[in-house]
Amino acid sequence: MQKAADRKIAIIGAGPSGLAAAEALREKGYRDITVFDKNDRAGGQSLSCEYITPDKRKLVYDLGSVQPLGSKILSRLFKTYGLHFGRGPLENKYRVIYAFSYKRNKEFVNYLRHYLGVPFRQVPGLLADVAKLSYYLWRYRRLAKPGFYNFKYWDETTVSIKEWVEARKFNVLGDKLLALMYNLMTLSNKANEEKVRMYTVFKFLYQMLKPPMRYIDGTYRPVKEGYQELWNKIAGNFNMKLGTDIQSITRGADGIRIQTSGSSGLFDELIISCPFDRIAPALDIRPAEAGLFRNIYYNPGYRGAFVAKNGPTDRVCWYPDSYDSGSEPPFLALAIPEGMVDEVHCLYSCVFSHCDDTGNAVQILQNSAEQVFRDYEKAEITAWVQMKYWQDYGCFFEDDVVKDGVYDKIQALQGTDHTYYTGQLISFSAHSSVVDYSYELMDLFF
Repeated sequence: MQKAADRKIAIIGAGPSGLAAAEALREKGYRDITVFDKNDRAGGQSLSCEYITPDKRKLVYDLGSVQPLGSKILSRLFKTYGLHFGRGPLENKYRVIYAFSYKRNKEFVNYLRHYLGVPFRQVPGLLADVAKLSYYLWRYRRLAKPGFYNFKYWDETTVSIKEWVEARKFNVLGDKLLALMYNLMTLSNKANEEKVRMYTVFKFLYQMLKPPMRYIDGTYRPVKEGYQELWNKIAGNFNMKLGTDIQSITRGADGIRIQTSGSSGLFDELIISCPFDRIAPALDIRPAEAGLFRNIYYNPGYRGAFVAKNGPTDRVCWYPDSYDSGSEPPFLALAIPEGMVDEVHCLYSCVFSHCDDTGNAVQILQNSAEQVFRDYEKAEITAWVQMKYWQDYGCFFEDDVVKDGVYDKIQALQGTDHTYYTGQLISFSAHSSVVDYSYELMDLFF
């Protein structure tokens, strides 16, 4: 049998799932690993940026995925590569998520004032809802494990969040659960809410409930150096082919040949971590693959960064009504203080509810954020630093494909033609999920 160190492995996609697969293989003794990506940087949907203040200080902020949640593997990687949690005004804070409902003109969730986020009079109802939710956490417990395969409650969970919550009559937790999931899971608003399915909500909840990294107690934990820095460090272990246009991938008896615009290489194993429909035009697709990887959809949207004067610096500002705002502003969902520019100005990263990359979308979103800060925070946004549109955010299958067993069929297909599949489409859109799934996949087949 060919030794692990001698096998040549190609990985398509240099995001968290692809680089986690590469790192898992390296830990197993594989050394000849090449990672391809069309972008000129590692990290995929992780994107860390730097803002230089007038006095030449560097402030780090994230415009990509910021969901560490509860992966022991991911926690170990952060420690191994010398990264730290906490930065900016919130570095030494605890219970710092504050939610304000502009529809009701009152606070929605306040971990600064209330230990459980809600007033004491609501605690009995909240505990009753938690008990009810705990039953369903037990019922859907297979979703706590990597991937979606071997799950049997698709008929119950391929309904929208709103439909599932309303049918089970959560008196206190219901609206908070709705808003939390729309804001933290997706870049989605009222027009898109029917696309978000309940099984993805439970996948998120399981991640939140795992120690050591979680949001469920109101704690927000940014990575001091930025999330992308982890993947930059891990990428240093491998032969990286960034900014590479793959022209063709041909799988045959002699191996897997990858042709790029500048070279050709022969490999023993192929791992696809990017969205399948993005690499399909270059791949010699088999009928089984064509049947499984169909009807892939996305929830695209924006993240941004701005500087504001006299804005709040003691909390993450969460505006839970943003998902329900329909086609009218305000669209701002989250504003996160990243660092003080000077004594009165703070740098914020922000998340918007869903908006297509059309027309004057950027101006509408920026105007809406300025309105929210002016009307509800009594602050002034003085400068926009950056806006980032994520076209591939939140990919998912249609309901009929899920009910037909797509995740089990993909798992059965793993290894065919020396080809393996990982990434957010299969494991869920969070750092912890894609890392855990990639590690499990490598354990199963290598």
